[in-house]
Amino acid sequence: MKNISAIATLAVVIIAAVAGIAYFWLSSGASFEPSPGGEASVYDYFTEKLQEPLKQQTIQGFEPFMFIEEYPGLEAGDFDGVTAVGGVYENIRGEVVYVPGSSKVITTADFAITEGGMKTLLDNIAARLGIAAEDTESVDSIIAQISQKQ
Repeated sequence: MKNISAIATLAVVIIAAVAGIAYFWLSSGASFEPSPGGEASVYDYFTEKLQEPLKQQTIQGFEPFMFIEEYPGLEAGDFDGVTAVGGVYENIRGEVVYVPGSSKVITTADFAITEGGMKTLLDNIAARLGIAAEDTESVDSIIAQISQKQ
């Protein structure tokens, strides 16, 4: 019986380690870097600008509450459909709620917003504000608006 318990514990440790490594591997592409053609996408620019003031606060990734504290103009609906490493965020009755995926083991890294989630976040904010996020100037305008209390 002790062998089964030890194997189960080892399996949980390995799964947690793999999840942590996967998170860091997946999140490493989230910083602002030009694409092969030399042009960075507006999504890359948005991600870099939005995360910049928060980079000293995390090693596990960025979660909605961090952005909401930094940017008072954000709303729960802005995070609707935003993917995280281990699930997705939804707007439920005006609250940002994390809905886990199929994984049975949940680590803190699971709550981190993915690169695709940052794209959804920008699209949601831009739609709410009625601003087409088509260049760095429009992204700067979006960030300026969410930086102010509504």
